Amino acid sequence: MDAAAFQRGIPLPEHPGNGDEARYPSRFASYSKGLPHDGLGDVDTLEYDKLLAAIASGNPLDFEAITLGGSRKLVNPQAAYAYQLEGADNHSLAVAPAPAFASREIAGEMEELYWMALARDVSFLDYAASPAVITETLQRLNELGVFRGPRASGQVTVDTLFRDTLPGSTVGPFISQFLLQDVPYGAQTVSQRIRTRVAGDDRVSSFAEWLRIQNGQLPSQEETLDPTPRYLRNGRDLAEFVHHDFPLQSSLNAALIISGRNDTDGDGKSSPPVHDPNNPYRQYLKQDSFATFGNADGQDLIGRIMKLALVGVWFQKWQVHRRLRPEEFGGRVHNTKTGARTYPVNTELLGSLVLQRMFARNQVLNGGTGGTYLLAQAFPEGSPVHPAYGSGHSTYVGAGVTMLKAFFKTDLPVQNPVVPSADGLSLVPYTGPALTIENELDKLAMNVGVGRLFGGVHWRTDHENAVRLGELIALRVLQDLARTYNEDFSGFQVRTFGGNVLTIHATTPVLPNHVSAVTGFSIVDGNGQPVPGYEELRNGMTLRAVDLPHGCRLQVNTFPAAVGSVRIVCDGVTQYDNAVPYTLSSGVLLTPGTHTLVATPFSGADGSGLGGVPLFLRFQTENHWVRTGFLNGGRMNHRAVLLPNGKVLVGPTYSLTTTELYEPATGQWSYTDGAKHFRANYTATLLQNGKVLIAGGATFQNKPTETELYDPDTGTWTVSGSMIRGREYHTATLLLDGRVLVVGGYADNSTGYGDLVEAYDPAAGTWSSLPAAPWNQGQHTATLLQDGRVLVVGGNWNTPLAALFHPTTNTWSVTNPPGEPLMSHTATLLSDGRVLVAGGSQHSWLYSPSTGNWTQQGDLSVARANHTATLLSGDRVLLTGGEDANGLIRDAELYDPVTGTWARTSPMFEHRRAHSATLLPNGKVLVAGSNGYNSPDSSCELYTPAF
Repeated sequence: MDAAAFQRGIPLPEHPGNGDEARYPSRFASYSKGLPHDGLGDVDTLEYDKLLAAIASGNPLDFEAITLGGSRKLVNPQAAYAYQLEGADNHSLAVAPAPAFASREIAGEMEELYWMALARDVSFLDYAASPAVITETLQRLNELGVFRGPRASGQVTVDTLFRDTLPGSTVGPFISQFLLQDVPYGAQTVSQRIRTRVAGDDRVSSFAEWLRIQNGQLPSQEETLDPTPRYLRNGRDLAEFVHHDFPLQSSLNAALIISGRNDTDGDGKSSPPVHDPNNPYRQYLKQDSFATFGNADGQDLIGRIMKLALVGVWFQKWQVHRRLRPEEFGGRVHNTKTGARTYPVNTELLGSLVLQRMFARNQVLNGGTGGTYLLAQAFPEGSPVHPAYGSGHSTYVGAGVTMLKAFFKTDLPVQNPVVPSADGLSLVPYTGPALTIENELDKLAMNVGVGRLFGGVHWRTDHENAVRLGELIALRVLQDLARTYNEDFSGFQVRTFGGNVLTIHATTPVLPNHVSAVTGFSIVDGNGQPVPGYEELRNGMTLRAVDLPHGCRLQVNTFPAAVGSVRIVCDGVTQYDNAVPYTLSSGVLLTPGTHTLVATPFSGADGSGLGGVPLFLRFQTENHWVRTGFLNGGRMNHRAVLLPNGKVLVGPTYSLTTTELYEPATGQWSYTDGAKHFRANYTATLLQNGKVLIAGGATFQNKPTETELYDPDTGTWTVSGSMIRGREYHTATLLLDGRVLVVGGYADNSTGYGDLVEAYDPAAGTWSSLPAAPWNQGQHTATLLQDGRVLVVGGNWNTPLAALFHPTTNTWSVTNPPGEPLMSHTATLLSDGRVLVAGGSQHSWLYSPSTGNWTQQGDLSVARANHTATLLSGDRVLLTGGEDANGLIRDAELYDPVTGTWARTSPMFEHRRAHSATLLPNGKVLVAGSNGYNSPDSSCELYTPAF
């Protein structure tokens, strides 16, 4: 009665779902396997509504009224109504809502499952050698916006890959000793070699088979088994183990292995040293344990908790969440990718490399034809016929491991540790750092739960939440059991999955009524309101220091909204927050560089009590970009030139003849003398005498031939000659002999591209005609090479073009073009004499003047045109802005000449195209103006390189 009253006195929790069932009336985002479906796999909503009605009523006959889609039956929905005589009733414990169908988190979970399917046959011992599939997996998982898998120094590594966040899971080899070592079974010894499946034996890879399985029909093919029993070596073996195990199996085997230790025990106490120190028989000298506190009691603890754990999670599965299985989600991905039917799958998954890999794998499985985007299953029948959340295996192994920790002393080393041989036929000694019972028990829970992920039947959050639900169920039962002993007993001592040691008495400690979890991160201002753009932080995100208001903080969001405390470990520094909202001060947020943190909720203050499900975050704070003074007049399609005095001259633009000077020391613009003509799409060239020549361009429908000179000494403009032909989108190149070479562009009659070539003579102030280029071109590039020649690239959408101008002879020659037609790209001369061409597409190319050949470099992060390219120190090249099919671009990226690849740097404040970018003497880059689709911009900003 006291125990019942105590459990009844604990408040009941709320049981929120993720909202998908109400959000999508067609029920595609909810579990429906076993019910009838249409030809694309969407459930018959009438039968789904019958299921909901049966769940609401609890009447067994209502479940019998449901029409099934095949011969497989719904698995035990009535278990959700069972109640407990020990511990907490099913409805007394809550878990966080599962990630929503359209969320970034579920996309990340599904991505991991695809990679796990592709890596099923890779030996765990071979991960360190980084075979191709493991290398690709690590790269993609580290790119995911939200991913709950464990990390080392903020990164998913070969030592954390496909493991979980329990403390001991990432220590030592992947497979727990309790799944490898022989089991002393009374007078027998049982080997843990299992009947496994042959390599490559994946199933449910065709859409027809998938639909059959969704309807609850039996698989069309039988299992293909390896005739030779083997020890667990890889994901396929582990999946097959949890395919046929029984709930008590792994925990019982662990109990038998631990209790069979040959510990030296010369202290005369009745219980061996491997029993928990709180076991009263560790103190008795004249009594032996047996029915209580003996091995029989320990075995009973893990036996009795199995059913209680299962009915506890069955309540979550059927009554609360009804989460769809990964195999069901795979069908939604396939239909979306093929266009058969569209679902709100997050684009992070739809654009991922893993879908290409899975499609190719399924094509092989389907005999070379009929590739699909389905998640290939390890089992012919796919997943069980009950909802996914949480995992039954994870719940009962979490409960079983907790009971083992309560009964045994777990900080002892494991005796005679082993690893499997490459063929799985034998065990060989493990020679790495010592393994403890505690860590191997955590790893046992990880193995059983993650084995179901390798099978393709569960999600990561199914496991991470359920294994802790199992722990909580077991601890609540231990509180009741603590009342039942006559011995002098100070309570069960348990090191929890949160890392804390709890002593479980009849009424203490106060245990929560939920499994807590960190659900996300955001930036809030001093009033606790989300900062726009930072409402939901994700891995890899860049925080712009200038966007963050004074007093801002990083907020950790949890389920439930109020927990005992949150531990935040950021860049190796630990802090605790005991009150809602749980936040991290702005000091880290405003510190430039890359930051990693992990936040873990706890039921008690200062990280005490039970730990919940953690969440990792890796972000970058940058102060590369800062705003600087605004132009006095907005400009677009203009040009900017760095003058010898360190100031920047910006020329005229559409409708404006005014020109301006930027003073880097003050960050301000001031007017200088106005030009004669307003114009856009012209060229501006710094001459050897320090003056600036502007030529060509357009004034609405006209293209002036008059060219103008700006004299920095006097601050005035004068007309200096006229070109033979007006043009825009041409190029102007300062030659080594001082002349200015103008090539191509749109002709003055706007009828096409020009092949006319002219040269300006600064001494005479006149223009003269030169031999025509090999072809007409506009929106091309012209680059002065170190030997004095000029490389002209592109200018035609249909044909790859490249030519060389030879100033000593005033002649042209054709050279090898890049591998694609280009316009509106950029060309940058590197210090070694090569030329980097970027944009006009998503590609980049490197030209070698010595060989005349092109080498393709890494792809840009986004296709862009009408952008800028600026050469920084170390031959790095900064691209800013531009436009693509979706409009103006805000992003910037850097070229690494060592690797030949591009990497995003922090984005600009504004979206820009047809702007200017000028390298200042202090190494900063001044970006000014923009063509916001016929809306000139006056804003400017400065980029400061990292080095």
